[in-house]
Amino acid sequence: MKAFADAIESGDTDRIFDYLASIGRSYSWFGGLTLGVDGYTPAYWTAERVALLYWEKLICLAESCGVLNIENPESGPYQENIRRDADQLVARLESHFKISLTPPDDILPTFGFVVRSRIFHYRHINAIYAAAKIADLVPENGRVAEIGGGLGLGALYARRFKPLDYTIYDLPVSCVVSGFFLMNALGKEKVCLFGERTTADTIKVYPYWALAQTEDESLDLAVNQDSLPEIDDVSVAFLLGHVNRTVKRNFLSLNHETFGHRRVSEFIDKHIGLKRTWRSRNWVREGYVDELYVKA
Repeated sequence: MKAFADAIESGDTDRIFDYLASIGRSYSWFGGLTLGVDGYTPAYWTAERVALLYWEKLICLAESCGVLNIENPESGPYQENIRRDADQLVARLESHFKISLTPPDDILPTFGFVVRSRIFHYRHINAIYAAAKIADLVPENGRVAEIGGGLGLGALYARRFKPLDYTIYDLPVSCVVSGFFLMNALGKEKVCLFGERTTADTIKVYPYWALAQTEDESLDLAVNQDSLPEIDDVSVAFLLGHVNRTVKRNFLSLNHETFGHRRVSEFIDKHIGLKRTWRSRNWVREGYVDELYVKA
């Protein structure tokens, strides 16, 4: 992302917006900041195969909340869920969650499967899954801090579930991308950037160090998805220290454990010692684990 960072540094708005408008157009490893075909699938996969994999994630979401039964290969019928009608399944999920799942797919290049003339990327499904968990853990109008929010899809969907005072803390370059995405998705009056006057009904997009300015035990929930194991040790200590200071009770982690001992449970034990109340496989992301930590 050096060219993008250089454009920001120089204040070249034409280059900045050219870059923003094309994020994800070609195969990318930038993952959380795209809705394109990324490192989740091999570059040689066909569009049809990519779309089928993303569709299977929606099936997993429906199974996670009981909208679809879990199939049992021992008893059958088996491999029927994957053949469900897409429009009907989205309608059933919307009835269950009581929100619209329709994604804003006209902001960045978006790849996936089509329902009702809108494109669902697997990151939309990840975000809906996480947002449902957030909504279960936070009261209406509660305060949420998401550390490493990517495009802001988690915030977008969480706010559909219920009114929330939601703040994203991330790297500055990521804040530019998520600010751009959320302003186009929700309207600029619904997004607040660092240094601007804020209200509870806006989604705040702040650099990570702004977490240090948050009041003690003022947050109902801190959440991190797909980033802590990839962050340097000094930053992990900084972020978790302020999580411990600012949350009233709950910290939700949805992360992989790919890098040996660089996993959230070990970070927690080392830096803050919160108590883990549950741990389970993530329903929509192979190789990811969901964990809830609470203050004693």
